[in-house]
Amino acid sequence: MHKITDERLIKRNLMNIRVAFAVENLAILVILGVQFVKGMPWGQVVSYTNLPFLILMIGCFTTVVMSVNISAPTADKRKVPVNRVLLQGLVAWVIFALLFRVMIGGRPWLSLLCGLVVAGVVTGIMLFANHYRDSDDAD
Repeated sequence: MHKITDERLIKRNLMNIRVAFAVENLAILVILGVQFVKGMPWGQVVSYTNLPFLILMIGCFTTVVMSVNISAPTADKRKVPVNRVLLQGLVAWVIFALLFRVMIGGRPWLSLLCGLVVAGVVTGIMLFANHYRDSDDAD
């Protein structure tokens, strides 16, 4: 098997992969829609115990994380100090904890834990994206 060196073929191959991923996600969304139409409660359709929903979320999260190293350098943003990213993560934790507090109700520790998990993921993605940014200090 020969390595593809023609840029047009490489671009076409990447477009084919992109279309295949879109069709796959569309098929998973149709399966989730059929489950909902057949009478499965919405909470069970969008639950991580539902295998098609879990596969859809894994694909979406993988796409987001893998596109960070492409979109971060092209975003024309300078590196942010790590303490500022951590402060943003702390603010995200407070916001998500309050949102979970409203959704969950009388379980403050659970809402704090859920908010911490979401804020941890968001902060991790921000730190990962910050790693690929230019450290130019010039405006």
